[in-house]
Amino acid sequence: MRGGPEAVVTTMGVMKFDQETKEMFVAEYYEHMGVTLDVLKENTGFEIDVSRAIPASSPTEEELHILRTMVDPEGIYMN
Repeated sequence: MRGGPEAVVTTMGVMKFDQETKEMFVAEYYEHMGVTLDVLKENTGFEIDVSRAIPASSPTEEELHILRTMVDPEGIYMN
């Protein structure tokens, strides 16, 4: 049986879990939003592996359109 989260998505990046150790690591970070690995580590309350981290891709115009018009049309989460 498997269970538990696959990933944790934050305003700074995406963290995943190592298959063997089950320890959390940074998979992607939002460089296009000014996030650096140093800032991410400073804002995490524990030691976290950043050796596998890559910059996340910026959202496409189509993805932004869907988020703004279908997912959050009232602008509650996105501005």
